[in-house]
Amino acid sequence: MAREDGTGVALEVGGNSADAAQMIRLFARGGYPSPIVMDDGYADGYLGRPWVPIPLAPGAPVTAADWTTTHAGTIRTQHAVLAAQWSIWAPAGTTAEARLMLNKGGDLAQLGDTITATGKETYASQRITPNTHGLSHGEIAGLMIQARRTAGTGTATAWCHGIWGTNTINAKEAN
Repeated sequence: MAREDGTGVALEVGGNSADAAQMIRLFARGGYPSPIVMDDGYADGYLGRPWVPIPLAPGAPVTAADWTTTHAGTIRTQHAVLAAQWSIWAPAGTTAEARLMLNKGGDLAQLGDTITATGKETYASQRITPNTHGLSHGEIAGLMIQARRTAGTGTATAWCHGIWGTNTINAKEAN
């Protein structure tokens, strides 16, 4: 559907590609190439854009030997993929670990690998697909970053650099 004033496409269903899967896209007045709202091209029933941030708190100190939740947020699943970035920093002579956890109805599951830092900061950046998180569109769950000190006496710091919902980038991510 074109704009009445001739400035470009306003709404597109499908598109020029056979693998567009009858996606619905809304475009700003500037038109192509980036839609401002769209459904997910590979994961039916999920939002593609806009990406929705999942707010979490800034850095938190870590001194406990047991896993401690340093950051927590509740999500209502709108996208098929969660994009997550977090880190753990530990001073020289201290080792600390961090992990991302999903709380689904009281059942905790780790998403991705545990990261470890000794005398440095270690980052994690991962895309978490429906096959991993198991959340359906509209489902409510909790996300948590947990950390612990495993060696030394220094105070480590766990950081959440961002977690947000995003669209799939290929058919494999939709499964």
